Amino acid sequence: MKWRLIFLAGLVGIAYLWTLNFAFLSDDIYGIVNNPEIVKFSWVWQNPTVVLNRLSYFILANIFGVVSWPFRLVNIGVHLLTVIGVMVLAEKLINKTVGIVAAVLVAVHPLMIESVTWISGSGYSWYGALLLWSLIFYIKAKDSWWKYGISVLLFLAALEFSEKAAVLPGILLVYRFVIDRKRGKWRDLIPYIALSGLWLVMNIRGVGARLNYLQTEYNSSVETQSAFKVSPLVQTPVALSSYLGLIVWPDKLTLYHSEMNFTRIKFGIMAGITIIYLLATAWLLWRRKPAGFFLSWLVIGLSPTLVPLGVAWIVAERYAYFGAIGIFILIAWGLVSLSEKPKWIEAGWTITVIIICLLLVRTLVRNSDWQDQDHLWLAAERTSPTSPQNHNNLGDLYGRRGNLQLAEWHFKKAIELNPHYADAMHNLGNTYVRLGKLEEAIKMYEAALKNKPTLWQSEQQLKAVKEYLIKTGVDKGK
Repeated sequence: MKWRLIFLAGLVGIAYLWTLNFAFLSDDIYGIVNNPEIVKFSWVWQNPTVVLNRLSYFILANIFGVVSWPFRLVNIGVHLLTVIGVMVLAEKLINKTVGIVAAVLVAVHPLMIESVTWISGSGYSWYGALLLWSLIFYIKAKDSWWKYGISVLLFLAALEFSEKAAVLPGILLVYRFVIDRKRGKWRDLIPYIALSGLWLVMNIRGVGARLNYLQTEYNSSVETQSAFKVSPLVQTPVALSSYLGLIVWPDKLTLYHSEMNFTRIKFGIMAGITIIYLLATAWLLWRRKPAGFFLSWLVIGLSPTLVPLGVAWIVAERYAYFGAIGIFILIAWGLVSLSEKPKWIEAGWTITVIIICLLLVRTLVRNSDWQDQDHLWLAAERTSPTSPQNHNNLGDLYGRRGNLQLAEWHFKKAIELNPHYADAMHNLGNTYVRLGKLEEAIKMYEAALKNKPTLWQSEQQLKAVKEYLIKTGVDKGK
């Protein structure tokens, strides 16, 4: 066990420790860097459903200050906790060899990066690790009440990091149905179901707030709401097939999975993959095969983000941090089974090592995109060409570099993709000011305020530009 732990810690270290001093990115800026409340204990209790998530930020900010490395170091430590948990779980349910191979896949797979390297994604790695260990203690508990109590407490802790942890009762129900049918009465699941129900009720009010945030932040009209809310008959095949594709080979990794326009043939393929996956899961569950348990994990883990309420992106890599674990265990099981066949021993282990090395290299390459915002937005330009958010980010990037013509083009592209994107209109107005196109700037500020009346920066800039035109005597409206 000792050497296996050292080996896994070394792999996680190789993949992630070099990212410690990377910059704060995206939501980190608003949630940590520009959040004066983060050092106040009263802030921790403002939302009782995510107390532990805020408490971790509060403690780190007060001990180390608002610097990135301690936040990221904690994320890496939590990921290692997940990796070790995968090894323990797979060893318990299958065997030691599958346990170590599955743990290695989780340690180095690029799909996990967004929840580890991105500080704002930490809630997903935290609740994933805690749910995994809650499941492990539940399996080991049986007649041990103290292990059962630890399992329930870990589940409660997971809920305090994210309401998405409420999926654990589904995992436990399938586990009892498929693997541990002789355990006895099912009443030991009551605390998990009760806590999930409580958190769901407590977070119902958050649905409206979340929708309001999306509509305010992304100026969601009928057109832009489609990025968040679509028919489940469309959303489920797109999401599940996309995640399965990213697990098999994580090629197009991006913070903005915006490329959601498919030909009928491509969507038909995605729907076919999803149907086969769901039918295979159902058949294996009906036959009560362990493979059915691991296959169902992905659907159960993703279920909060598949609900068509318009409060989540269709695809986001961080959503799959916990749900993908079952697939990783299945892949490891398949590779080990192949490698144990007499005629395939050398070939099987060679394939396994090559897959692990390729995934590690892909993780190192993808992690380099997260070193600062400029690298992240340029990487997203290659994978998310129709993301209005990323075009707005690129406009800001080129504006800071002094390339105003390219900045103007990206802001215009963002507005073309989302005609109600007030932030891009405001930024285009600022660019016009720098270019000396003051009349165009006024039009952009007015358009921004029309779409987002709370955007006080546009109101301030509009007033300043008009006053300047009056003062210089070139105001055409005099």
